[in-house]
Amino acid sequence: MSLLLLNALVISHLHYSAILLNGIADNLILILEKQLNWGIKACFNRTKRESSKDLKIKHGILPDRYFLDFEAVAYFWK
Repeated sequence: MSLLLLNALVISHLHYSAILLNGIADNLILILEKQLNWGIKACFNRTKRESSKDLKIKHGILPDRYFLDFEAVAYFWK
């Protein structure tokens, strides 16, 4: 249920805007990564101090920079 919530509320926004976000600066990528971590923690009922790294590994969630690059390649491949 938590993974479904994460995909619906957080990951879907990244999929939708990935092609537009591909050329943004590194400092904005860091902000986006912090927001992704917050979304993961909120969906899986983790506190602010707990790490979300294990959840990213377990569910195969890429870091934002790699996710945006992957989505851009997949978009232009189609």
